[in-house]
Amino acid sequence: MRRSRNVACVAEPEGIAACWRGGLGSDARRSDAAIRAEGVGAETEYDRDWVGRYNGTGTKLQAIDAGLALSYDVNPYVSFGVNVFVERLDVKVASDMDLGAVLAGAGVPGLVPGNADAHTRIEGDNTDVGFVLGGLFSLDENTHIGLTYRSAMQHKISGGSARFDADTPTGAAALGLLRSRGLFVDSAGRATLELPAVATVSVTHRINDKWTVMAELSRTGWSKFDQVVVRLDSGQSLPLDFGYEDTTFGSVGADYRVSDTLTLRGGLAYDQTPTTAAHRDTRVPDATRKLVSLGLTWTPSPKTEYNLGYTYAFASDPKIDLVTNYGSTLAGSYDLQADVLAGSFTYRF
Repeated sequence: MRRSRNVACVAEPEGIAACWRGGLGSDARRSDAAIRAEGVGAETEYDRDWVGRYNGTGTKLQAIDAGLALSYDVNPYVSFGVNVFVERLDVKVASDMDLGAVLAGAGVPGLVPGNADAHTRIEGDNTDVGFVLGGLFSLDENTHIGLTYRSAMQHKISGGSARFDADTPTGAAALGLLRSRGLFVDSAGRATLELPAVATVSVTHRINDKWTVMAELSRTGWSKFDQVVVRLDSGQSLPLDFGYEDTTFGSVGADYRVSDTLTLRGGLAYDQTPTTAAHRDTRVPDATRKLVSLGLTWTPSPKTEYNLGYTYAFASDPKIDLVTNYGSTLAGSYDLQADVLAGSFTYRF
């Protein structure tokens, strides 16, 4: 929850970063450059035979960014920054299909719901370019307001794949019958996946030499992430519905400067989920979270800095109540909580 006076590093999404920074120009009008690399992701995994297998057995999304950030101090009170980054996205989605229900509905004898399962795995990756714009405005030497905007990322995956298989003779027979009709054939595919834009405003105020307080408010455009349609070269389309909504994140915190080399910090945050009760599924059984954080920074020398932080996230148990494409239902709840321990090391050249 700490904010740096260097806008090139302020104008960054959350994550663990390695940063090289160099200065150019005079103290009155200074330019800084930073090279950063960081990653974010989410993953859920279930047993292949679990009761909700038709809703999902595995989901993984991983995005890794590497970019160049530049900042320019117009004067002691106004600074601007920009970060241009390359993002690598990897996606994997897996679930079971109730082919027994599909073919029983079509009048195929000997098949009933649940006796002819098949498994599907969809994978894809893409690399795209995005940007972050930032501005830092100082009302005086103690009060600073920061504005940042991170662009949306439209990943057009063209080299993806879809694979289908079955573990039982009945499932294999059902899959073979549908393949003869041109369905569920192993194939290359394509899809467009849009990650949201994020706008953030933050305020930092130094009360005295010991205490600094700060607050942040951000808005994320998750409503763009409504549905992803995988279009296979075989001619079949596989829709993945998410139904996300835009979210708000807010936080307040404080730093306490123990000495020239040690700073302690703590804060509270509210992190709204993009999922809703109507669309929440087993892939991302998320809920709005409240977070409590504690951390410290130790700077043993002007060139080295160590950061350590702990966050506890708690939320109401998210509930799901779903009807699958095969007519079966799934209802239940999740016990959601998280402990996050993070650390970083910075060396300035």
